[in-house]
Amino acid sequence: MPNVKPLRDPGNPCAGREGTTCKNVGVEEVNGRTCDHWQVTEKNGRVSHVWIDQKLHFPIKGVPEDSTWQLTNIKRANLLPACSRFLPATSSKMDMGNMMQMGRPQQQ
Repeated sequence: MPNVKPLRDPGNPCAGREGTTCKNVGVEEVNGRTCDHWQVTEKNGRVSHVWIDQKLHFPIKGVPEDSTWQLTNIKRANLLPACSRFLPATSSKMDMGNMMQMGRPQQQ
């Protein structure tokens, strides 16, 4: 089973992988989803391909040297409404922009 996980930088699948290079091959559709197709060359010379969903910023297909994997029947769910029933009744929304300004001197 492949190790599929979110990328550090969807615009550069090689980010944080020393000695690995990525080449953007173009845009292709995979299972009805628009993806960026990347050619990945490892420092040992192995070449593989990965398709990253442009909306999810997540790899949905990969073709290493000896196999192929892909995710199908992808559905994006909004979990916040379902999870909100677990919030205490006394909870409220916070304005993070104002919160980040707390403790800073007033601009003149």
